[in-house]
Amino acid sequence: MHTKRYRVIISAFILLLVFIFPIGQVSAASIDHQVTNVRDRAFSVIWVTDSAETGYVNYGITSGNLNIKVYDDRGQDTIDDTHHVTITGLNPGTTYYYEIVSSGNTYNNNRSPYQMTTGPGLGFTLPEMISGKVYKAGGAEAEGTIIYISMGTSQVLSSLVNDQGAWAMDVAPIRTADYQAYITYANDDSISLDASGGRDGTASTTTTLAAAKGGELEMTLAGGTERDNTSGDTAGSESMSDGGRSEDSMTQSGGIYWWVWLFIGLGILGIAGFILKKLVFYHD
Repeated sequence: MHTKRYRVIISAFILLLVFIFPIGQVSAASIDHQVTNVRDRAFSVIWVTDSAETGYVNYGITSGNLNIKVYDDRGQDTIDDTHHVTITGLNPGTTYYYEIVSSGNTYNNNRSPYQMTTGPGLGFTLPEMISGKVYKAGGAEAEGTIIYISMGTSQVLSSLVNDQGAWAMDVAPIRTADYQAYITYANDDSISLDASGGRDGTASTTTTLAAAKGGELEMTLAGGTERDNTSGDTAGSESMSDGGRSEDSMTQSGGIYWWVWLFIGLGILGIAGFILKKLVFYHD
């Protein structure tokens, strides 16, 4: 009689632990990121971290099967605090599901994948290129900086600054914010440019499209702490120290890793089992 009762108690206690310490919390955290360059067959996923680390995106056509891995545009071995992953070969008007893996940690939308729907196929456009250079506060080329551009209420396009501090972008296929059509623009329309260099700082400027097409735009980052290494470092290079990550964007499972919760749960379960076993032995 006592044995049966204590077995029920143990079973209930185990179920309680499962609800309190769910192992699935390994993928429960979210991360601040932006989706840019949305077209009919591609889009880019961008995020910035407080330290240099590897990163990639897993995606798929169903939420339960994110079986395709895409690395940073600069290559699989890139270690940086700016991350720019472009997913290509997609189908028009199709919803795709994805998660971000940064420094080995998986980030999603509260244990559900993020999702993005590509735009429809639109007609061909003749290239209209704009370009520029970005420098760090000390004058060095700001390699690895992410450039964002937009015009009015358009979508956001993005590009990476190369090892010469330069970037270039075709603005002709820029779409409306809902990605359903190309925007209509004129040369005297304003174009906004923002630069995000991670710990190197940020910069922003606004000019006309005519001025942007007429010559190289120069921007200098400010408000950051310069990195000792540049973007494009390989896995064989020494990465920067972790530093602090923002609690809102990059914490995992309430600030404690899943395996810590697992060990805590197993410890409590072991102690409870020992005590209950003694009680059963005593009453039987």
